[in-house]
Amino acid sequence: MLSRIIFAAALGIAAVASTGAAAAIEDPILNTAINEQKIGETADGYLAVVDGAAVASDARARMDQVNMRRRATYTDRAQANGVSVEEYARSFGCTLLVKNTPTGAFYRDQGGSWRRNAGAVDLPSYCPR
Repeated sequence: MLSRIIFAAALGIAAVASTGAAAAIEDPILNTAINEQKIGETADGYLAVVDGAAVASDARARMDQVNMRRRATYTDRAQANGVSVEEYARSFGCTLLVKNTPTGAFYRDQGGSWRRNAGAVDLPSYCPR
């Protein structure tokens, strides 16, 4: 099952990127919030507000828009590949954690704890190595 999920995520990389689901880092407002350690990628494939961070309403709104686009893309790709939306989102989250977490930024790990990228993201156990 895990190999099916990883394969499904690999198939969906181009689709997610083309729909804007992976574009958080390209949005200047979100990019600023990520670099200011207020918003970060999560192991479940979405963006979230770092615990205790005060986030401007425009950054929060853009984060919510990105997450809605991601959810829609994950849903389409999961159905096309016969896996659950959550499984697909987590598997694609492996790519997003690396791609969208610059050194110094925060990300939420598999256990739900916020961690700072000190040069390499500690990927969840279900991510391919």
